[in-house]
Amino acid sequence: MALMEPLGLLAAVIVPLILLLYLLKKKTRPQPISSVMLWEKLEQAHAASFKLQKLIKNLLLYLQLLAACLLVLALARPALQRAGALGGVKNTVIIVDSSIAMAVRENGVERIEQARQA
Repeated sequence: MALMEPLGLLAAVIVPLILLLYLLKKKTRPQPISSVMLWEKLEQAHAASFKLQKLIKNLLLYLQLLAACLLVLALARPALQRAGALGGVKNTVIIVDSSIAMAVRENGVERIEQARQA
């Protein structure tokens, strides 16, 4: 496997930037409350969804990292080198027009015959 654009790998700088932004994300601030009863109600409300939210946040981080890695790989343009790709048999395709215009005679010979001879 070869890379058609090796300079595309320089875009991999974005991966540590995503991690850095994730680590520098603002956390929630502690706030004073007037009663412990209010804290218990708040804790019960968020206890069930807290683990799921943490997983989802990590899942989003992983998806962002995966997207960044795929983007870097796409910019590098990887290519497979096959055995006959560079110095093997070359195929030639000839397309001949078979419309009515090719039936016109020029110098006594039809254009389609001139194309076949060429």
